[in-house]
Amino acid sequence: MRAMSENLTDLDPETRAQRAEEALAQALRERNELWAELQTRNAQDRQLEHQRRVIEAMQSSVSWRITSPLRLVKRAGGPLGVLHKLLAKLGRR
Repeated sequence: MRAMSENLTDLDPETRAQRAEEALAQALRERNELWAELQTRNAQDRQLEHQRRVIEAMQSSVSWRITSPLRLVKRAGGPLGVLHKLLAKLGRR
């Protein structure tokens, strides 16, 4: 960056115009980068919201609610896992 002590009014008009164009070009590049980041973020937000709606619809479906016990058994390690945990609880009593 140029020295801050340099007085722009001391420069010839052509140099001042060139520096103004450089500053404008830099500002436009920065604006374009920020705009692109915003558009990417907006697209990601829309995609995330869509995925949330898909999951919500799936989890509120009849088939999801009907198969809930099966998922619980699977998480517990299958039928043998459920039996093992049940026996372990009974053994503690």
